[in-house]
Amino acid sequence: LTKGQASPTSQPGFTTPVQVNGVFNAPFNPIATAISLGGGFVSRVSTAHRDHAVAVIKEAILHPGYALVDIFQPCPSFNKLNTFQWFKEHVYELDALHNSADPTAAFARAMEQGQFAIGVFYREVRERFDAFLWKGRRPRKPWELTHDPKAIQALFNEQD
Repeated sequence: LTKGQASPTSQPGFTTPVQVNGVFNAPFNPIATAISLGGGFVSRVSTAHRDHAVAVIKEAILHPGYALVDIFQPCPSFNKLNTFQWFKEHVYELDALHNSADPTAAFARAMEQGQFAIGVFYREVRERFDAFLWKGRRPRKPWELTHDPKAIQALFNEQD
């Protein structure tokens, strides 16, 4: 953002040079929105947890179909409240007990306040839209070829 204005996810009361009386709108919740609209892979990461973020972003890229990664990152120039330390203290990783196949549980986690979950909230593998379009036909042009997860994974392996 420019000039230090609030974002759609800023908490009510957050003041900026532009919102001198503070934010008054409820923050937008991209995780809850994506789950409610049937997103196939819905996740959140924090740049304060780099290794975790890298792992989740890789999963999102490899997911066949729509994937959302909401990224918590501080703005050291204008936001003195939500610092790296704040994110370290206010986020927690979803544990193995979280059922990422259950949209109701994922939505409940998305609505939590105070402490914010990071990780994969919801995951459902389903037929991708482009595969549906080409069902029974072969793509004719190179850019019409479907996504190959093994080729993308090979690229990641080269970088590790």
